[in-house]
Amino acid sequence: MDFDETEDSSQSGHKSKSKVDNEKTLAEMSKTVKAMEIIPMHDAIERLSYFRGRNVRQTTLSRSLMDIGGSMMEIPVYVFTKTAEAKAVSFKKVYEDTQLGFLPVDRTLSYHRTEDESEIQKEELVKAFKFVFFFFLSFFTSCFPIADHFLASRYGKSLIPFTKIDQEQLSLKFDKGLNILGFVPASKVDPQIYIGGVMSVVPTPGSQDAATAFSSMVHALYEMDRVAIARYISREGLTGVKLVVLTPHIKLHYECLYMTMLPFSEDVRLYNFASLARFKPSDKQLDAAEALINSLDLMTSAKDVDGDPLEELKPSDTPNPYIHRLQEAIKYRALHPGQTVLPPK
Repeated sequence: MDFDETEDSSQSGHKSKSKVDNEKTLAEMSKTVKAMEIIPMHDAIERLSYFRGRNVRQTTLSRSLMDIGGSMMEIPVYVFTKTAEAKAVSFKKVYEDTQLGFLPVDRTLSYHRTEDESEIQKEELVKAFKFVFFFFLSFFTSCFPIADHFLASRYGKSLIPFTKIDQEQLSLKFDKGLNILGFVPASKVDPQIYIGGVMSVVPTPGSQDAATAFSSMVHALYEMDRVAIARYISREGLTGVKLVVLTPHIKLHYECLYMTMLPFSEDVRLYNFASLARFKPSDKQLDAAEALINSLDLMTSAKDVDGDPLEELKPSDTPNPYIHRLQEAIKYRALHPGQTVLPPK
């Protein structure tokens, strides 16, 4: 039902009798039911296009024990995702057929060897995606099964092979858990070295002992202005271990530890930049820079309905412009399939 008419539906000559009767019935229902509202179809589509955050089901990343001091004290905890980069909708590869429309494309992976086999250093594995509808790879020869290939790493000009047996022997597997290694002042951990998103660590629901021990740990860290450095393995048998920092977070209705990854020495980039000590700004330049910073203060740049200052561009209220624009483009393309140019933003 479109309900696009501003006047009574019975005066619409282009509508069938059954359509008019249905609209009259729904209009009478909307008058008796307070929670029911009938709006024109174009308004409904516009409301559905409003940008809003995607609801994500709350699932645990890990359920393990947080041990302190080498199993001297163990607290069962749950780990949840706090922040993670939202990905845009993924596009599917399709093949356009003039009679059948859009068809999905089947992709297969095959490994090939170059024709020149005399120079070992030039041999490499080439991933070739073979599209069964319109693509055939004739440039490569001597295709061999996937089971016959193995990985190799360069050492100088040589290729050092590593079989699956070698990889299994080199891998280090760890037991699942959150092992606190020690505590440091919060000022000693610079936020600029954080890696990845943030996770929330909470005690196991329903366990009074776990909640009491966890709460005492959070309050102690908060009062002493310290953070915990820990080793984190999310699943049993993983070969990768993560170094994390646990920061206390206390609110009126809940308490938790925010967990963020820290880099190892191989992850840190140490760059040397030229010193700015020889550039001495004048007092006038310092005052101008201070005035510029104060004029762009986001904590007071927004206003509420009463004119009071509010924080602007809060992460929880600021959508990703690329994802927002992409969703608008998909909606526009679906409603206007004949248009080739998207409306300007």
